[in-house]
Parts: sequence; C-alpha cells; structure tokens
Amino acid sequence: MRGFRYLPAARVAKLPREELLQRIEAVQTSGDAPVKTEAAAILGMVAEPAITVSRALELFWTLAKAKTLGKSEAQVKKWKSPIKQAIRDFIAVIGDKALHEITRDDVRSFRDWWLERIETEDLNPSNVNKNMDHFGKVLKLVNEEKRLELVLPLGGLRLEEGEKNTRPPFSEDWIKNELLKQGALDGLDAEARAILLIMVNTGARPSEIRALTKSTIHLTSNVPHISIEPDGRKLKTKHARRKIPLVGASLEAIRGFAEGFPHYRESEGLSKGIKRLHDSEQPA
Repeated sequence: MRGFRYLPAARVAKLPREELLQRIEAVQTSGDAPVKTEAAAILGMVAEPAITVSRALELFWTLAKAKTLGKSEAQVKKWKSPIKQAIRDFIAVIGDKALHEITRDDVRSFRDWWLERIETEDLNPSNVNKNMDHFGKVLKLVNEEKRLELVLPLGGLRLEEGEKNTRPPFSEDWIKNELLKQGALDGLDAEARAILLIMVNTGARPSEIRALTKSTIHLTSNVPHISIEPDGRKLKTKHARRKIPLVGASLEAIRGFAEGFPHYRESEGLSKGIKRLHDSEQPA
C-alpha cells in the first residue's frame, strides 16, 4: 500500500541510506508517534506470511497465464478443472499446509489415499497419476517463480499404469442400426442432434464441431467441407488444423446450421453426453 516491496529487517538494515530513509519517512504517524503496525511492515519486523497450498493455487493462475493464451472460455474452464480438483483432494486429505511444511510422509499419505480408492472404486491408475501431476506442477511453478528455494518431496510417487486402455470406435453396424435408426436421436435438441450426426462421417471431435462458425462452414464450395481452425479457441495439437469434406448424414445434418451451433459453442455438456452415448455401445 505504501509502494514498497516486503523485505525482512536484516535486508532492510543493509539498504542504501536513501532507500532506508524513504521507508522510515513513509511510515504513517498518529500524533507524534509512528503507527507501529505500519513501521513493522515497512521495516520488515513481521514474518512474511507462508504460502499455503490454497494460496499456491491462486498464485498459479497468474504465473501460468501463458497456458491460456488463445484458448476459449470453455477451454480455459476445462484446463482449470482437474488442477482445482487435485488441490481440493490434497487439502481434504492432508490439510491446507504451508508449502515449506509439506513432508514426504504427507505426499505418501496422499498417494496411499489414492491407492485405497483404486481398490474400492476401481479407478484407473493413469487418472491418479494425472491428479498427482497437476498437484505437483502447481507447487513446482510457485516454488520456482516465487524463488522459495524449497526442496519439494514429490519425486518417485507415480503408480504403475500397466497396459493403456483404448476406447474402441463405433461399429458400422451400431451406427446404422442404433444412431441412424428412425427416432433414435429424438431426445436431443436440433443442435445436439446435428453435431452428433456430423461426427459420423467426419471423425471431428465434438468440441471442434460445436466451435464451428459461419467462416469455417463451407457449404457452397465445389466440395462442401468444414475447416478446423483456431477461430476464438486453441487447437488441441498442431496437426488439428485441417479441412474435412462433408458427405452423407453429416452433410445433411449441417445444412440447417450454416452459421454454427451457438447454444453449445461454450458448453462442455455435449461432449460429456456424447462420451456416455459412446460408452453405451455393447461390444460384439
């Protein structure tokens, strides 16, 4: 508030005389006496508040601002969500400790809590590792950027993931007899139904389709197509920019939405719904 950076008293005492006098003269007075709380703060006579885990998350958003450049509001929200959850999980299990007070035992206890959940809730170890990674990157960035010089006890705690599971594609038979049968999609509104059908012949992600706009939908071209561009959002990978021809059910579905899907453009709900629909297909 007085325009000075906090310094502990030992460093204040070593300041050049002019800078030291500036600090002393900035202390507000009450009558003829200096205000003790101000003098203590400006001259470094109080301890600097420790950074807790919750405070580290607040600082992280500013320090990691570059990660959000080019992302849409929905993408930023999706990026933040698992990071927030990782911090909430640690605080719920271990507490909102100051970073310098976190011990190896604390981190092991956090991992053991996850191990118990894996056994009782049939969780995937890869998801646990992601949670631990999100927690670690918050602490590491704050430690580095704030020059705390802490030795964080975070290494060597990842779980064995085993063989990576892959989600199988929709079968041709299921697409024809379930997705495209008469009345199968009547429970969806018009935009959601069109987005789902556009997926059928394009292979585009739900997030890519709902982000389409008038400038990225090309129905009057010699070959009708959509172009996946960083139009108000950041593409998932450098290879995601592409043009995809429209044919069959996908072409028919998009004809009524030449300017895109405004209702779902900034919503994550559709993607989650389509994932549930995908998981509902029974293997042959």
